[in-house]
Amino acid sequence: MGIINDGETTRVEAWILATRPMTIPVGVSPILIGAGLAFHHGIFVLEIAVASLVANLLNQQGTHFVNDYYDAIRGIDTDEREGFVRVTQSGLIPTENVKRGILVIYTLIFLAGMYPVYVGGIPMLVMGIVLAVGGFLYAGPPLYFGDVGLGDFTIFFGFGVFPSCATYYLMAVASSGVGPFPIGLPPGTVPPVAIIASLAAAGFATGMMIINNIRDCETDANAGKCTIPVRFGYQFTRIEFIVVIGVVYLAPIALWSVYGFELWILLPVLSLPYAAIVIYSVLTNTDSALNRTLIREGHLTTFHSILFTLGLVIPQLVR
Repeated sequence: MGIINDGETTRVEAWILATRPMTIPVGVSPILIGAGLAFHHGIFVLEIAVASLVANLLNQQGTHFVNDYYDAIRGIDTDEREGFVRVTQSGLIPTENVKRGILVIYTLIFLAGMYPVYVGGIPMLVMGIVLAVGGFLYAGPPLYFGDVGLGDFTIFFGFGVFPSCATYYLMAVASSGVGPFPIGLPPGTVPPVAIIASLAAAGFATGMMIINNIRDCETDANAGKCTIPVRFGYQFTRIEFIVVIGVVYLAPIALWSVYGFELWILLPVLSLPYAAIVIYSVLTNTDSALNRTLIREGHLTTFHSILFTLGLVIPQLVR
């Protein structure tokens, strides 16, 4: 059974639950890595890092609210869920209030995106629209990407590759002397190393989605939601999880072996023992035990991302 309202949750606690705090490391990770790489290249800009973090976290929360709202009103979320409490379905927050929350969040996303668009110009405007719209359509009408097995793809790029590369891009543009609001993509502002580094954040974001989908496979199937485990089964999805976590660790190795980054870039390898614990849990569980695994995945994301960022920053500090 899913976690239900015990009648003692306050209004503030309910809204905190709606933000799904265990997923916040996934929103922070791409910004840390993109900013860390910018620092490594001597182009770090603090205000851009803050603006990118705020915009990405707001977009993440917008996606959560849309998912919570539409899964509830479409009957996908029920008391049979094994996952954490969903505030709309459980009645912790009235449906209309969640709907208003979605409007507020997307208004804030628009406002938070104004400065990045001013700095990054047309490329950032296009990317910002893609991120916001993609986050909505992941769980909202009319496409419901998550219902047809495209959720993993959407999350990999929308909450990993794009925000990390966008953070680096903004700092590269700000340091390039081209001025505000460039029309095109200035040369060298999205180098291959930025894309490779972003794969670590992308892998963790997708990994959290995979754990969530494995846990909810039976209830999703009953509701007609065709996620990857519903479509291809547990074994395929577990292989997918191993692959995306492998990408997480291959990213810093590639930066060291192919692009000549210092050995500091291999610091994330220190998190491998904890990654093994997470992988083992995914390979052996399909039920509410994976709630604990989601929390551990958040811890792993935090640990790895900090180590990765340190591996990018330390060489500049010790020179």
